[in-house]
Amino acid sequence: MDAWSPPRHSRARAIRHAASRTATLAIALAVALGLLIEADPGLAAGHIVQAINYRYVAAGGGSSLTVTVGDQVTWHASGEPHSVTSGAPGAIDDRFADSPASGGLLLDGDSFTTTFPSIGTFPYFCEIHPEQMSGSVTVLSAATPAPTPAPTKTPTPAPTPRPTPRPTPAPTPAVVATAGPTEATTRSPDASPATTQPSGTASDEPGNSPSSSPSSSPSADATARPAGDESGASGGGPGGLAVVIAGLLALGLVGGMVLARRRRGAGG
Repeated sequence: MDAWSPPRHSRARAIRHAASRTATLAIALAVALGLLIEADPGLAAGHIVQAINYRYVAAGGGSSLTVTVGDQVTWHASGEPHSVTSGAPGAIDDRFADSPASGGLLLDGDSFTTTFPSIGTFPYFCEIHPEQMSGSVTVLSAATPAPTPAPTKTPTPAPTPRPTPRPTPAPTPAVVATAGPTEATTRSPDASPATTQPSGTASDEPGNSPSSSPSSSPSADATARPAGDESGASGGGPGGLAVVIAGLLALGLVGGMVLARRRRGAGG
């Protein structure tokens, strides 16, 4: 009995499905690698040089190649054996990690990769075909990315010092000069005019006329005058009354002054 085998169209569909998955995976890997290189500029860029038909062919034609510091260059050999030797025919300088004939030739399908870590121009040649195969790699400095400006710090405003309140001086009480009690000028009782009592008789000495005090009372005048002289008594009546009143006023004034002086003495 023959073993069962799937239909031919089923196998073709499975092959197409596997190829599609492989292609999808390859594309995904390529995209991931591209994103990784773009995200990290430190990863070296790759450059290809073909060693074929007795000549080196770089990208864009010609055997010269310009790269950046840190870039990698790969030589792919085809046809006859070749070498990638640093320097020029007859002047090997070993300025970069090369693949000379002494280290083994590059056969058909082989490749060699090296990195250029410094700037400069590096010539190379094939030791098997020195007259036909030579080239150079010029290495430039990597573009310096613009520095990211540091964020500007917002200056913190300095705190405004608060004014120190000055103490309010206590009001100084005004000194009011108090005048002392003014001592009233008083006249001593001695300063009052002396009251002379009139004598009832005239002086016996010649040349002296009888005198009477202005403060004489009416009784004294009556005694000095004759009793029968009514006209003289009536004529001097108003003058004697004035003298009496003046005497009373003087006594009252003197008494008030003495009383005031005693009160001041008692109050002091």
